[in-house]
Amino acid sequence: MPKAWKVPKADCALIRAINRASVETTLGKLDPFVSQSRWLAKGNRYAINTISRLALDTKPTSSIHATHLAQYISASSILHCTDGWSYLGRAINCLLAGDPHRVVHLAYYAELRAALSLLASEGVGVFKNLHFVVNAANSAKPLPTKGPTHDASWAYLKYWGTLKRSGDLFSEIVTPGGHSLTTWLSAIGGAEKVVRPRAREWFRQWSMDLGSFSDDKDARNDSSYRPDGIPRSWYLSATDALDLAAELWEACEPSSTTQFDRIDRYILRLAVESTFRGTYGKDPSGDIERFIAYTNAIVEPLSLDPAVASEWKQFLRREVARDDPKIFSYAAKDALDRTMGHAAVLARAMLLLRVATGSCLKLIRSSGMSGDKLEFWWSELGINRGLWDGAKTRIDLLDLWDDISSLFEDIRVYRNSTPQSQQTFATIGTRIPQVVSGLGGCERVAIWSLTP
Repeated sequence: MPKAWKVPKADCALIRAINRASVETTLGKLDPFVSQSRWLAKGNRYAINTISRLALDTKPTSSIHATHLAQYISASSILHCTDGWSYLGRAINCLLAGDPHRVVHLAYYAELRAALSLLASEGVGVFKNLHFVVNAANSAKPLPTKGPTHDASWAYLKYWGTLKRSGDLFSEIVTPGGHSLTTWLSAIGGAEKVVRPRAREWFRQWSMDLGSFSDDKDARNDSSYRPDGIPRSWYLSATDALDLAAELWEACEPSSTTQFDRIDRYILRLAVESTFRGTYGKDPSGDIERFIAYTNAIVEPLSLDPAVASEWKQFLRREVARDDPKIFSYAAKDALDRTMGHAAVLARAMLLLRVATGSCLKLIRSSGMSGDKLEFWWSELGINRGLWDGAKTRIDLLDLWDDISSLFEDIRVYRNSTPQSQQTFATIGTRIPQVVSGLGGCERVAIWSLTP
């Protein structure tokens, strides 16, 4: 694909025609296999040698097995998402080892997997240089255009982000306090006027590395293939690296009402402020009385408990928690910045994974799958990635965040007991090794957030 490639009209028409309900129905059809502790039928043609078999089946004298491929795409949405969190965890391990180039390399692939997951959940399957859509329940057909995975993922995601349904999906899956963005913002325009334009900007920003690295492969290759040290090595501060790792995890904090409560509430506030500026041409701090009335109009229709409503009003007005998590500012930075590039790609990968995870959870719920039926997946994943030993119940998954929150106390003790001059990658590794291994276990997020 040439630089700045745009999705051809024929591909656009097929992507626009996808009905997400077809993907949901297809995933539901996997129930007999899931009951046997597997994602696909034993005889699924594309379960092994996927790319070579697709190449054979798309030759003029052959045909694809449409049911098998549609089922593969629907299942892949969840598994790409899980793999994305795994890549993010490995990137955090490299961050805490002072290896920024490997951070960028692995975080980029976390971002790519998030894109593949999100596309698959919407019925677009990207396979090397052959790509497909789920055109009906248990059916798939090829997209006309061929192109490499990285370029196609960026182009299709960018196009999908311009569609009405992308903003609608974002509005449904971001749920501050357990209420969708659509519900929160209904008084000031809802999904159509508020969320869709902002979501389009966020999708483009949070996946920008797929575009910039596809257009400029040398930029990605600097971290993936070039030797570190020419012209000079890229060094990180151990203290800053530990701060960043903790900030990424703090942003993932769930609550009893939603899987990504901390991220979602800040997304809400940023959307409210952006819409206020667009409506009145002023920053909220420059027209406080009007902004108070504005936030009242947003919160009061929700009929929340008075104390809860007051807390939300204070939050939206920045009377409490004044500063946004740094991941939102990091996500706007250039990946090639030698001081912040690693943080930028990490932040974008995590934010795009949050969206992909929400889309997959919606898919799982709509398909009728339960957390108990998916135990074969999350139990095996948790044991094999060293998150726990022995048996766990679905109720026990609620403790996965507690495992992480206890590490924040270990970090606090380490900082208070270790002079700043001695806060090195060596002392992090020797004095708080449980933090290094624990914060690298991002599969936890996939497990607790994809188990309904």
